Amino acid sequence: MLPSLEHVDDKVRANKSVVLAAVAQNGFTLKYASGALQANREVVLTAVKQQGTALVSASEELKSDKEVVLAAVAQDGSALKYASIKMRNDKEVVFAAVTQRGFVLQTVPGTFRANKEIVLAAVAQNGFSLEFASAELKADKEVVLAAVAQNGSALFSASAKLRADRDVVFAAVTTNGFALLCASENLQADKDVVLTAVAKDHRALRFASAEFQDGGLRACVQDLLSAYSVPVNVLRATILFASRCALAPHRRLPTEETPEGEKPSAFEKRRSALGGVLQKLNAHGIHHAVGFKKLIAAFAGVPIRGLCPVPWPAAKVLAQAYGLKFPAKY
Repeated sequence: MLPSLEHVDDKVRANKSVVLAAVAQNGFTLKYASGALQANREVVLTAVKQQGTALVSASEELKSDKEVVLAAVAQDGSALKYASIKMRNDKEVVFAAVTQRGFVLQTVPGTFRANKEIVLAAVAQNGFSLEFASAELKADKEVVLAAVAQNGSALFSASAKLRADRDVVFAAVTTNGFALLCASENLQADKDVVLTAVAKDHRALRFASAEFQDGGLRACVQDLLSAYSVPVNVLRATILFASRCALAPHRRLPTEETPEGEKPSAFEKRRSALGGVLQKLNAHGIHHAVGFKKLIAAFAGVPIRGLCPVPWPAAKVLAQAYGLKFPAKY
């Protein structure tokens, strides 16, 4: 192991053999070499091939040497910022830099951000670099397809027109389900697109249109609210009550009717209202355990798979969230 050039005297820092051996192991040690060796082409080339950003310590003359700069950006594209202005405006150098590190696109002159060849190279390496492309190229289907193929979330930077393009969105959600967030409303309601996104990442469901998020439960709930004119918290409590009964086979809702001529008790009135709600739920196909658990999940704002599989704790998740109390026995 060679001693660090940082802690040796000037005579050693000016020794070419020692410095060559040091920068071959760690290019950054070029900063401790003598001025003469920082201007030595062989030493600097060795350093930047090991660590591209060691270019910062090279002489101004070598920062304009195309071979040296190409070697530096090939190792680390971000070394481009240490090159001379002339080299930062050289297309071949810029192309090499973004090919190695796509995000370098944000630091290059505007003319290169509008150059399709340069931008394609950048997004192929890092799809997110689409953010730094010109508006025209953000609306170029070939460029955007290349970006989302690398990372679907690059769809965020695409033009509105392409976020509504089915081919582009489909390609995006194929690589990253969360790209559904950036899709147009129409495509967030496209069954094939949504299924592809959810297959990639189940959490993408939150970005789908309402009917996909809850399988029509929201419409059902709104229907119930308007049909029975009850406060939302009452409906929640009713669903909790119904879910407990539906999920526990040994419990059943009372079915006996009030004898003719007798005034219905408060309990019977409540039972009657509950029966009406349950009939409405049944009309929407929500007449079994899974259906009620979906309702619980919809109200609690959590995925059904995140609920405890045991019925009562699952209902309790919602009750606690809304400060509702459930009868101890029924």
